[in-house]
Amino acid sequence: MQQIFPMAAPGPATKNTTMAIFLFVVVGCLGSMIAVPGGGGVHWITILVTAPILALVYRSIAKIGKVTFEVGGGVLDIRGDFLRHKIALKDVRLAEAQRIDRKTAPEVSPRERMAGTMMPGYMGGWFQMTGRGKGLVYVTDWSKAIYLPTNLGYPILLTPDDPQAFLDAIQSNPQS
Repeated sequence: MQQIFPMAAPGPATKNTTMAIFLFVVVGCLGSMIAVPGGGGVHWITILVTAPILALVYRSIAKIGKVTFEVGGGVLDIRGDFLRHKIALKDVRLAEAQRIDRKTAPEVSPRERMAGTMMPGYMGGWFQMTGRGKGLVYVTDWSKAIYLPTNLGYPILLTPDDPQAFLDAIQSNPQS
């Protein structure tokens, strides 16, 4: 049986702050495209460079809070903002899975982004972990964070909306 756990919703300030930053960048880009009298017209290269970047940033903002963690058939399926990760539960050290707090367990905290999205109140993708190499991170609310060590050479940090139900689901799911 497939169980779907939505990611813990980020605080309202997350989307508001991120959207304000996005709008500031859009206004700045539009300002640079305005034709300056005697200046040679619109800067088309600005449009060609910034449009795809703005589209990616907007997509990340729109996907915040729509990330899901699915457990079933011996697989943990993480549907992130851009990527999808399928991890066999046999590769997760379930006995060591636990809830963590960034303040009490700083050794498992993400340090810097390798490939992913990092905005106020949201981290999604691959991150360099403090003292542990790389890690797969989908975190909004650190009070709901779950640490899943794996045999794949990296840990997974997630924040499902209901952390205890998620832990119960992965620990009771048959490992195929």
